[in-house]
Amino acid sequence: MSFLAPLMLLGALAGSIPIILHFFYRSRYRKVQWAAMEFLRKSIEQTSRRLKFQELLLLILRVAVLVLLALALARPFTRTVADSEGSGKGDAVDAVFIMDASYSMNASDGPVTRLDRARSAALAVIDHLPRDSTVQIIASADRASTLGPRSPANLGQARQILQDLTIEHLATDHLPGVNEAEAALRLGQAPNKEIYLFSDMQTSGFDRQATALAEKLRLLSQQATIYLVRCGTRMPRNAAVVGIVPQSGIPHTGERVGFSVLVRNSSREPVREIAVSLEVDGKTSEKDAQTIAELGPGETRAVTLTAKLDQPGLRVLTARLGADELPADNRFDQVIHVRDQVRVLVVDGAINEREPEKSATYFLMHSLRPVAEPAWGKYHIQPRLVSPREASPALLADKDLCILANVAVSPGGSAESLGPEFVERLVEFVRSGHGLLVFAGANVNPADYNRLLWTRQPLLPAQLGKVFTAPADRPLHIDPNSADARGFLAGFREEPLDRISQVEVDRCLAVENPDESARVAIRYSDGQPAVLARKFGEGEVVLVTTSADPLWTNWPILPTFLPFVHVTLSHLLHEQTQAHNHVAGEPLRWHPLLRESASNFLLTLPDGSQLKLGAPETSQGRPTLTVTETTTAGVYLIAAAQDIDADPARTALEAPTPPAATPGTNAAAPPRDGVPFAVVPDVRESENLESLSDEQLDAVLGFRPIHLTAGNDPSIFAGAERLNWEWTKWLLVILLFLTLGESLLAWFCGRAW
Repeated sequence: MSFLAPLMLLGALAGSIPIILHFFYRSRYRKVQWAAMEFLRKSIEQTSRRLKFQELLLLILRVAVLVLLALALARPFTRTVADSEGSGKGDAVDAVFIMDASYSMNASDGPVTRLDRARSAALAVIDHLPRDSTVQIIASADRASTLGPRSPANLGQARQILQDLTIEHLATDHLPGVNEAEAALRLGQAPNKEIYLFSDMQTSGFDRQATALAEKLRLLSQQATIYLVRCGTRMPRNAAVVGIVPQSGIPHTGERVGFSVLVRNSSREPVREIAVSLEVDGKTSEKDAQTIAELGPGETRAVTLTAKLDQPGLRVLTARLGADELPADNRFDQVIHVRDQVRVLVVDGAINEREPEKSATYFLMHSLRPVAEPAWGKYHIQPRLVSPREASPALLADKDLCILANVAVSPGGSAESLGPEFVERLVEFVRSGHGLLVFAGANVNPADYNRLLWTRQPLLPAQLGKVFTAPADRPLHIDPNSADARGFLAGFREEPLDRISQVEVDRCLAVENPDESARVAIRYSDGQPAVLARKFGEGEVVLVTTSADPLWTNWPILPTFLPFVHVTLSHLLHEQTQAHNHVAGEPLRWHPLLRESASNFLLTLPDGSQLKLGAPETSQGRPTLTVTETTTAGVYLIAAAQDIDADPARTALEAPTPPAATPGTNAAAPPRDGVPFAVVPDVRESENLESLSDEQLDAVLGFRPIHLTAGNDPSIFAGAERLNWEWTKWLLVILLFLTLGESLLAWFCGRAW
């Protein structure tokens, strides 16, 4: 026998009160010999024995009443084993359903999806619950929320919630759902407690917080019966779009620009004939497409596709895959900023006006403008070349990017180095959302760079070390296979850009103590970093550890240098729009114009429905709108309510000018129905679609829960294990009779004889 409220057993101590009172008020007297009373002694002794028996009986009844009352309040129950023929046996049940809503549950499993199997199994459990049972439904992925029903006893509403349940584009983590279930169980009053986890039992869901999850479930197993309902019978065949990376050129109006669409096979067998397409703003008629003949298990491949960019402003790229068994990750949206022109400040630390070909940026400047000199003025990249002496903070005011090539920095400032004022402004330039590209060279003093741009302002991706000089007969090469498969140089792993391996490097800067957020984009043949990148504030810094001239490397005179420059600039410009690109579950934050701070805004969701956001709040002196409900992937649009309601014929909605934009040139012109934000599925979910077996689950959790499989005979959900019988009501009936008996006995004993 067990108790639902064992602390109430302390109330049994009240049974000692009648005993204490009995002895406290017991008559105390001394014997006095009196001849006249001797005649009554025999009669009194006979009556005294009867009174003592009555008092003892009353005492026992009163103690029993108090003890039984405490026992009833402790709610004793016994657990029995019964057959499962038929439904609804046993006392009432407080059931909690944890519904795995991560997008792996969208995988096809036979003729239905895994979520369909989970829904059918949950409905079968409800159908087999005893009378007066309650149900609470929790949607769980990497976060959890209780869906209802508002009244847990309303099983009809619970059925409707299950019918309306949809997946979220989030990864799996079962701990939040289990924590929510624990809180829901505390509110229940039934003797039987049951927790059902309806899931595909994906490995990642149990691995993310394995220790805490196992400990929590072991504790709950002492209070409730744990059911793990498997809703997937096999691993799906799946390819996923995991990224879009600028590949060739900078997004600008008037031509098609190349992008690498990253496709990953997350299944255990090759996936064949995968159709990959790329379109802009939903214009399917202008999309570019290719077919991957075969993608091996676990392989990620970059597919180069082009997009036609007709209009400047914020545009939405959409990459799609053909149908497979997990459609939730077959689409990937990304917002890019298309510009008419890109303004770049180039600082040359070894400028040579008499012999320009000997300048540090001679080849770099020609790579920035790879057209005939008469066409430079109309080219979409407009670099301005200055020496360190000419570099003033004001020059950064209207620039999108800054490039430093073989530039010295000095704490005190000098004619041949950048002064502290420019360095300070450069730090703010990057922090506010711009890009910086740094090339090494003989003028780059590691000690000065570390002092100004590492210790004082942590701008660099890593601390600079000494210059490394390769043996004359064994120069370093750039290893194309070391390029991050999901980084901005991923295209250099494939032909023809893999010819970057022909680059010979005689000297480079060593790097030390890279920042935690730094990423090595590509390495030399000896493993040293060749290109590093790091986010800084809202901007990004890219460091090339060799020079931009032929003094340290032959790279500037090779064909792969020009695409590297353009891909890197494209990446830095692309990063400026990352406030518009998010993973499902991340909040969206947008800063409207100051003059719109009193306006009300509307949010258009990916399904076309609209949500009122109200007026923006003020954060750090700027109007700010925040959207937290982003668990569904797709394109979200924010627009001022009056712009939609009062003037639907507008061709564009004004948006805040992005960093470095000037009126009439690079001002963003988002689609007419709002400023776009792209939300993509959490790609961690489909990295590993393996599921744990029942035996593996038992080993991970440290105990054996009850394993069920959705789609089997519904009678398995009748719950033979749930027959807990509570004895409270029977104890209360006995207590009632004892109380009546005590009252009658007290009345009988109190009559005059």
